[in-house]
Amino acid sequence: MNLLDITIENNYWTKVNKIFPGIKERYWVDYNSWWYRKSIQKKDIYCQLIEYNSNIVGIIAYGQHYADKKLTQKIENTAEIYHIVMDKKYQNSGLGFKICQTIIQALITKHKFKTIVIAHHTDNVGAKKLFEKLRFQSILTKNYDGDQMMKFEYNSE
Repeated sequence: MNLLDITIENNYWTKVNKIFPGIKERYWVDYNSWWYRKSIQKKDIYCQLIEYNSNIVGIIAYGQHYADKKLTQKIENTAEIYHIVMDKKYQNSGLGFKICQTIIQALITKHKFKTIVIAHHTDNVGAKKLFEKLRFQSILTKNYDGDQMMKFEYNSE
């Protein structure tokens, strides 16, 4: 399993909309390009492809947490996993869990965040279960799209 940086030079950007999460979930793929573009525009947002056995199986976007959709109002000391989409064949395989663990660890150690938030649509029960398994807890706050927020607090003690 590898995380691949998406750059104009390596041409990975052409693959961001080829991930197929399922018929019902297909609308999430529209956000793949949006988060890729944001990662080009903002230095504190990262978007990477997920590779497994030489296949592109997903995409993840993460970085500085913002309170607004225009990404202008930073929430200090807080990161966010904005977007994760796995190809249908790889859902419930444990890869999403492993990728999120890797990203959480990087946000804590490399980027020095203590709080990480993530949002999920209330209909996406699988995502909620995944995030709970990663020790995220539901909070009363909703994000700028009205999705339920969950929070992970890192305690080094």
